[in-house]
Amino acid sequence: RQRAHLDLSPDTIGSQEGQLALTRGLEVVASIWDGSDWATTRLTENATQELTPVIAISADGSRAVAAWRSVQQGDSLLTFTENRILFKIYKDGEWSQETYTLYNGSSGSVSSMSIEMIDGTALVAYTVEDTDDKAADTEIYYALVNTYSGNAEDAVKTVRVTTNNYTDADPHLTTAGDRFVLGWYREPDDQGDIGLLTIDTHGAPHSDLRAPLRDLVTSETFNG
Repeated sequence: RQRAHLDLSPDTIGSQEGQLALTRGLEVVASIWDGSDWATTRLTENATQELTPVIAISADGSRAVAAWRSVQQGDSLLTFTENRILFKIYKDGEWSQETYTLYNGSSGSVSSMSIEMIDGTALVAYTVEDTDDKAADTEIYYALVNTYSGNAEDAVKTVRVTTNNYTDADPHLTTAGDRFVLGWYREPDDQGDIGLLTIDTHGAPHSDLRAPLRDLVTSETFNG
């Protein structure tokens, strides 16, 4: 939601300062349907820019995790001096007062994110541009959030999925029974492919699926 307002007349060309004010006014708002009406809660209210919110809800609707990118803009629209992932938990009919940190930005800038939940345990997968790597490639991470933990931030379990010098990006999550299924775009040897991984509700990765996808599908077996 946009909280900033510029009092401009029609046909006015916006300045860079005005554009910065608008982008810095982006906040996260969540609405929950209670059966008869929408209950709307503002999750952020600050001077930083909040981007790309994602949310996962338990099967019975009693718990949810909302996560988003929190960035501090530099002197232009496309430069950031801070790039974190924050989250809040919904349980017992209300959102947590505290905003928790899922990723503090120490390994690089965040881009795309995906989230899913199984029985009150949420998994957030995200892409990080590896600033320590001279090739500046992107890598995939995931973080487990236990909504039943007394201290949600301390209980976050983070796992780096990829470590290489090529592109790994655009993670997507789904669930299959008691496992999370993670897929992402990867580009080894300049050839696009899909990586696959299953993860249990304790955050441990499993090799149930062979990765990459091209190992499972060949031109002889796929008639697309």
